[in-house]
Amino acid sequence: MASVDLVLVFRARKTLSKQEAIEEAKVADVEYTQLLNLLCSDGYRAVGRQGDGDDLLVFISAPWHKLMELIRKDQHADFLHGLPASSLPIIVDELHPSKLSQANRLRLIHAHLTATLFEGGLGLTPQSKDWPRLDSILALHDSKFNDSWMHSWTREQKGFGLSFSALDKMKDQFGEEVALYFSFLSFYTKSLWFPAGLGLLFFLIRKPYNTVYSGLLCLWAVTFVEWWRIRERVIAIRWGTQGSRTVEKRRPDFIATIKHDDPDEEDFPWYIREGRTAAGIPVILLFVGILAALNTAIFAFEAFISILYTGPLHQYISFLPTILFVGLIPQVVQRQQKVARRLTDWENHKHRSTHESSLTIKVFALSAVVAYLGLALSSFVYIPFGARIMPVVHAFLTGSSSTNDAAGPAETTFTTAGFKRGLTDATERLDASRLQKQMFAYMVTNQIVGVLLEIGLPMILRIVQNARSAGSLRKGLHHNHARAEDNTAEKDLLQEVRRQVALPDYTVFSDYAEMVTQFGYVVLWSTIWPLAPVMAFLNNWLELRGDAFKIVKNYRRPIPNRTDTIGPWLEALGFISWLAALTNAALVYMFHPEAGHIGGGTALSEHAAHSAAESALSSAIADLATPALLLALSSSHAYFAARGLVRRLLERLFWIRAPEQRLASTMNRQVKEVYLRAVQSQVQTPGANFTGAGGAFGPADEKEDGFWDRDEAKGELLRRVKHA
Repeated sequence: MASVDLVLVFRARKTLSKQEAIEEAKVADVEYTQLLNLLCSDGYRAVGRQGDGDDLLVFISAPWHKLMELIRKDQHADFLHGLPASSLPIIVDELHPSKLSQANRLRLIHAHLTATLFEGGLGLTPQSKDWPRLDSILALHDSKFNDSWMHSWTREQKGFGLSFSALDKMKDQFGEEVALYFSFLSFYTKSLWFPAGLGLLFFLIRKPYNTVYSGLLCLWAVTFVEWWRIRERVIAIRWGTQGSRTVEKRRPDFIATIKHDDPDEEDFPWYIREGRTAAGIPVILLFVGILAALNTAIFAFEAFISILYTGPLHQYISFLPTILFVGLIPQVVQRQQKVARRLTDWENHKHRSTHESSLTIKVFALSAVVAYLGLALSSFVYIPFGARIMPVVHAFLTGSSSTNDAAGPAETTFTTAGFKRGLTDATERLDASRLQKQMFAYMVTNQIVGVLLEIGLPMILRIVQNARSAGSLRKGLHHNHARAEDNTAEKDLLQEVRRQVALPDYTVFSDYAEMVTQFGYVVLWSTIWPLAPVMAFLNNWLELRGDAFKIVKNYRRPIPNRTDTIGPWLEALGFISWLAALTNAALVYMFHPEAGHIGGGTALSEHAAHSAAESALSSAIADLATPALLLALSSSHAYFAARGLVRRLLERLFWIRAPEQRLASTMNRQVKEVYLRAVQSQVQTPGANFTGAGGAFGPADEKEDGFWDRDEAKGELLRRVKHA
């Protein structure tokens, strides 16, 4: 079979009437013809085949001479923008197809297809105004590599990390963006051995909320973030991607208002973009407030109202908070994500990296609220003040201001509604181990469910989809491509392409979000349940293999992209490590057994069991919160001091004299040497074309030949020797 580089999915629009179908077919035929003419005239091989339903599959392949042209352009751009060196072979004239990695081949072709006309590309942007029926562009999976890669996880890579050679193989197949994610996941997993061992020790000796554990955990968080900051620089040099963002192609949706003859100089005013970003902050904060209010209401219902209610169906009332959470929270999150995308589009970013960074910050901010607010409410509201809040809730529901179990005048009405439980009984039912149960749910139950949703559910859906589409595929092949019936290889190819077209696109966003959220659980809350790092450590061993499996089985092959950093996720890690210093200080102060403020988090304060006055609640909050806030503020200053020291130490140990520093200098020198040799081969030796009064060192110099023929210094030295 011929080698296929990319597949373009051409999808006709759905119509309601026969006349509309005829008109759509005519317009689609014109657009399809333009597409093939554009590809073929630019040097690509392109051919169409029948896809699923009304889809048409356009297979394209780039001949070697076309690839050489793309490589030259790519190297020239790298050189002009000061990149250390491309991972492509340096000397184009000595290139061979076997020397070009699959990832670079696909990246170059895809970048040229989708680049704007101003940048020398073809402008084939899926679902754009110019190409409304071009649905998507995908690269086909390499089944041989995928099988070998899957086998390597059970034969070669049995540990908790990945070697550079394994990462290089991923980079050559899927590109630097995917390989950098696996490098981060590997580095993070290997780094978890320290908090995992520490957590196991303190769990066995039964010492949660320990000062030593929390202090070492915060120090580890700072060290991990700063070490990764150096690690990604090392990887960028090793892969030749340092500064790759400077050669990014502009986004197709970018609208330049600052015009220039050079496309690189066209831009959008930074102050307008920053103003639009600032204008979007209140919108994001509004969604954060809505989500926080919903979470708090659901939390209050679960923690307090469900205890007080004893009416009909009270045995099922505990399921209502979960139903409310599943029914409301995802809807708010989904709506916020749509608004965040519109706001980010409105900001009009020139490059994909800055666009995605801005979108990531907006989306992850809300995800963090969903992930951590429940624990925050339990830690700083339910456990310390639950016994004081319960009388307030009880009085609100019963209309009574009484602090005892006697019914007030209005309580009779609410009793018929089902609120019969007395205050003392309700207070005793407060769950003092709620924090530990929540941590177990987040670190064990949720991660198991996440694996099933990531791997198991897509497999089931794919089996169903394949069964539904098998008949239409055979029909389409028989009707439109009788020749394919005689060509088994082509038949198998079309069936496999059809399967891959039905798969969703893969992005690293969800995987990064999962790991950063897990990092937050470990460093923010594991002092509650020290086994949390152990669970994360074990989960990530499976996560490495699960992510590899889902990429090759449940998603389309990622389009390779060059990158030199994990971008906004690094800033999120830094923010979480700072927040960890605050939360750990507050949690240890409030729940440490020796402190006696809350009774170690294992029993509620007995002196607060029967207090219902709101003034007493306010006083308790002030008495407990003020010292905790002051301690958290001091911890913040300690964090910045520790970060400065750790950063300086790690820079000295792992960066300043790192081999990669010398490698970067060597690569830069090699590129410049190749460039100088190319220039020198096109010009004569300097001075050869210099002409004076008599030509190039010609007759004008002959008058002074006697000067150059006589050496008096030699005779002077001999004379001195003779007279010495």
